[in-house]
Amino acid sequence: MGSLAPGHIADFIMADFGNRGIDAFNVSWQTSGDTPCACCLVNTSNGSRTVTLYDTNLPDVTAQDFEKVDLTRYKWIHWEGRNANEQLKMISRVEKYNSTAPKEQRITISVEIEKEREELYQLFPHGDLVFVSKDVAKSLGFSCAKDAVIGLYPRVKSG
Repeated sequence: MGSLAPGHIADFIMADFGNRGIDAFNVSWQTSGDTPCACCLVNTSNGSRTVTLYDTNLPDVTAQDFEKVDLTRYKWIHWEGRNANEQLKMISRVEKYNSTAPKEQRITISVEIEKEREELYQLFPHGDLVFVSKDVAKSLGFSCAKDAVIGLYPRVKSG
């Protein structure tokens, strides 16, 4: 699920999803903004990458948009940390669903905290699996992956 605005970029994305059999039923179509576009250049000699992004004013998915999602269709839902206050409402809906669902029907929740933005850190305790960028780990004072795992343990869900 994500936001798209009508236009050539969204047409390309939707056609590509269709060609690959990806269900895009839950796309949140926006009436303002433009669909962002990115190009990733990979240096084959050292593996470094450079991302060129045409970022836009496309609104993010809201909790109201997420209300339309049929949770019974999913086993895993992932959130890329963006608009954390809205995402917490979405995650809360899944947590509530999970609290009454049989174990085999519960949804795994994962969150990605890539940007060094304090408001995103409220997502830490809500993921069954939490992805943290190297930049975030460094900004929180960790110098290596092992230290980050140990140091972030108190912030994440038990288990």
